[in-house]
Amino acid sequence: MLTNPALREWQSGGYIECARAKRRLLSELEDVAATESWKAEWELALTLLHWLSSEASIRAQHRASPFSLSPKEVFNRFYDALCLARGHYKPLEKLMHELKLTSIE
Repeated sequence: MLTNPALREWQSGGYIECARAKRRLLSELEDVAATESWKAEWELALTLLHWLSSEASIRAQHRASPFSLSPKEVFNRFYDALCLARGHYKPLEKLMHELKLTSIE
């Protein structure tokens, strides 16, 4: 059972209510403060959540049209978000280097 009131709404059982609660949380991310011991991880999470929100907005705008991204385009957009995020979270930079993670040409 989730104890945070904002997250508790995610267990509503209804898809629409749950989706609304998740979108509302994404729109309120700047109001959430991490504890000092999780500050670096929170910056990483914020960067990736902002990317996710941006991608959702792009897809919502094109829902009525035959818009689609190839798997390569999706990965490269995510890779760009990871590159931005690694500046906030040094372990991510090391992991990306060890995995030899690069964009797809």
